[in-house]
Amino acid sequence: MSTPVDPLERPLRRDAQRNLERIRVAAIKVFREQGLKASHEAIAREADVSIGTVYRRFPDRDQLIDILFEQELDAVLAVADEALAMDDRWQGVVHLFERGMELAACNVGLAQLLTGSQHGAERVERVRERLSPKAREVIERARAAGAIRPDAASSDVPMIHLMLRTLMDAGRESAPDIWRRYLALILDGLRPEGQPRQPLPPAVPVETVDDIITASKASNPRAAC
Repeated sequence: MSTPVDPLERPLRRDAQRNLERIRVAAIKVFREQGLKASHEAIAREADVSIGTVYRRFPDRDQLIDILFEQELDAVLAVADEALAMDDRWQGVVHLFERGMELAACNVGLAQLLTGSQHGAERVERVRERLSPKAREVIERARAAGAIRPDAASSDVPMIHLMLRTLMDAGRESAPDIWRRYLALILDGLRPEGQPRQPLPPAVPVETVDDIITASKASNPRAAC
């Protein structure tokens, strides 16, 4: 069985190269806004090319996802590196969660990739293999410095992200920043006893809670940025 050639590596005519770049830019935008289920048709409309042009270059949507999300997933790894570079171990923990959630808030497709989508699964698994030791080090360094409670575990990191992304997806339409309040509550829970509590972002009205619960059942997220 022959190995498929990456369409970005083939020499192209100038007009074909322009179309390919337009498809690439459009796909990034559409996946960010609509998530990984976005259609070839939506990408073709955004790129202002024919649907046949998109299918000819990328007959399988996974090809688009695999090629286009490399830069997005690299940004996630950069967050962990930034957290490790911080002298203040507590601020490193805050940055790991807060900046990671901000990336997901502006990018539905990225959030779906990181919460278990089968699209681009091998690439995401490789990123997780690189990300997990970095996140573990952020937590272990903070625990050793007494910056977080002694029973906090590195395995809490993906679980917290999963909880917050679920809330984020449900609240994208009615309360796109709701995740910040609950991240603040979680961060307070990670701090050792006796540390000052930070003010919480505002709570949402009761009717908005109903909207979020209804949206969580529909599960059709769109980007908040």
